[in-house]
Amino acid sequence: MTGIHSLSAQTKNYPEYPQQTVNMSLIDDFMNEVYADMDIYKTSEHKKLYLKNIERIIIHTVPFGEYPECPLLSTVPLKNKYNPNLQSDLNNFDTSKFNPLKYSFNYTSTSITYYYRVDNSNYIIEIKPNR
Repeated sequence: MTGIHSLSAQTKNYPEYPQQTVNMSLIDDFMNEVYADMDIYKTSEHKKLYLKNIERIIIHTVPFGEYPECPLLSTVPLKNKYNPNLQSDLNNFDTSKFNPLKYSFNYTSTSITYYYRVDNSNYIIEIKPNR
């Protein structure tokens, strides 16, 4: 889970654009999709950690073509070790169903905000530092 696919610690502000958060009520579905039958990764302790990470994610809707320096979501590895049939959201990105657990995002930084553009879309995913 490296941050090599991220922007530097520069702060971006997208306040003039619509933004949404991840639908955390789907956390059980998210865990089942990624970890399949590996119940060891679906404990209440893991769930708390996943929710803590997910609450730091904001999805911004920005005009297509703005902020071209953002790395693409397709550059982030899928976590498909336990579910080899796991598919990325690139062809059918839906903000209301986006499962961030699928991706090897860096959630450990305490100082860097990471940004990823969803390929061929007007969405930018922001992951705030862990504080």
